[in-house]
Amino acid sequence: AISRDPNAFVDFNIPWNIALSYSFNYSNPLGQRASRTISNTLNFNGDFNLTPKWKIQFTSGYDLVRSEISPTSFSIYRDLHCWDLSASWVPFGQYQSYSIDIKVKASILQDLKLSKRKGFYTRN
Repeated sequence: AISRDPNAFVDFNIPWNIALSYSFNYSNPLGQRASRTISNTLNFNGDFNLTPKWKIQFTSGYDLVRSEISPTSFSIYRDLHCWDLSASWVPFGQYQSYSIDIKVKASILQDLKLSKRKGFYTRN
């Protein structure tokens, strides 16, 4: 239900959304030079509707200190009237994974769903 997890709600009425952000973090625990960490990252994310019932979301970024792409993910959603279909994919990196879910929209039947997942924590 939306009241318990508002981030699980996909709003198909917003045609597109793009956000850019910059993050700088300096950490020096215990004041030891060897244990300090610096991160300097440019992030972007967004979503857009392919059709009134299809939505694609993406998130990625670039780590300016390490000169590498940040963890990247893509998701696709389909409104199937009484059902929702969603698929997520992390194409590369240590968290490479995918998931596919089809579930009933009615909150009383929220446990009625079919899921397929494969992640960095699974072998098959």
